[in-house]
Amino acid sequence: MGLFTSKENISSDVTSTLVFETAKVKPNEIQMLFDKIGAVYDELENQLVVLTINIEILRYALQKSNSKNIVEQVINNAYLRFYNSLRVDSNKKLEYQRIIDNTKSKVNEILFSFHRQLASKATLVYRLIIELESIPLPIIDQITEQEFILTIDNWFKQGKLINNTYRIFDTNEDRENNNPIDFDF
Repeated sequence: MGLFTSKENISSDVTSTLVFETAKVKPNEIQMLFDKIGAVYDELENQLVVLTINIEILRYALQKSNSKNIVEQVINNAYLRFYNSLRVDSNKKLEYQRIIDNTKSKVNEILFSFHRQLASKATLVYRLIIELESIPLPIIDQITEQEFILTIDNWFKQGKLINNTYRIFDTNEDRENNNPIDFDF
């Protein structure tokens, strides 16, 4: 069914914006669930963890039908958009970078695993969020756990939908606009 549908071409810059804008609203979904169960968590750390997980899920989805190099450029630009939006000192940026790098390495172990996983990727990502944010498992009831997993499963579905709808394609004009400016006079 998906073989004969045409994808809309969008530039790598637009794709980068799409990735960042999609990922930056996801922390609220998890915060609502944490608040529901009365979990004590660091709101800023939650935002960084969930933002990173969503960007990496979109990387995972986009790499299925786009060049790895182009996707890498798109994802790096999405992270740059995040760092450029920060209004904090360099020490805070380094702390944020540490949290993001730690989350990125752990989520990539789940997403790009070559071994058979006994649980779904959504379940593994849920467990990763709980681990990274030091939420005690006994406070999470079974219904809320399922809500977490369904929420994360929707992130994967959204990534797949974005990949099935759009193809990263830079025209010559896009490439010229994205070329670095040579200030060597």
